[in-house]
Amino acid sequence: MVSLLAFLFGLSLTGVDIVTFTLLMLAGILVVIVAGFRIAKRAYEEEELSIQAPEKPGEVIRVNVRPYLLSQLLAMGVYFLLAALLWDKLPGRVAIHSNASGKPDSFASKTLGVLLFPLVVYPLFLAVTYFLQEPAFAPQLRFSERGWKAFAEFMTFMALGLVFLDALLLLYNAGYIPSGWIGYSVWVFLAVTFGMIFRLLRERGEGA
Repeated sequence: MVSLLAFLFGLSLTGVDIVTFTLLMLAGILVVIVAGFRIAKRAYEEEELSIQAPEKPGEVIRVNVRPYLLSQLLAMGVYFLLAALLWDKLPGRVAIHSNASGKPDSFASKTLGVLLFPLVVYPLFLAVTYFLQEPAFAPQLRFSERGWKAFAEFMTFMALGLVFLDALLLLYNAGYIPSGWIGYSVWVFLAVTFGMIFRLLRERGEGA
């Protein structure tokens, strides 16, 4: 998952069109989810077949994902409330992506850009966060409990950061802020993201 996110961030800096980016992101997350289920299924099958099953799964790691899910849902709600308030002030075609300098480089219809893309992308973070509560995932992926919580925090940060950047795009499209604000925010978002990736890799290493 971390490799996928790093790839997507690198891809976003190349200026690839939003449709290609979204399709690649959806395909990558689908692969991660399917692989996670297969790992969990295999873990349980091996546990049942093992003679030493009472010792097997060892320490079960459980993470309370409810606060992370609620944070993501709240952010989504704020975004769609802002979209509703600004709807009449948005142009027929809106900017939906910007380059590293904050200059918009991809556009779509208002309905597609403001509503449909977020409705497809935002739930993906919710889904990944929700599946973190599966106890079989943690030992198989060799996360410590701290690493598992760091992963949940990372997913939540990604979701909230994306909502924040999309909210800035809304304000830009409505004429309230200059494009430069988006550029500065993107760089801050990327810097914090790579810092969290480093933390996640460190925590995972401690759990290996």
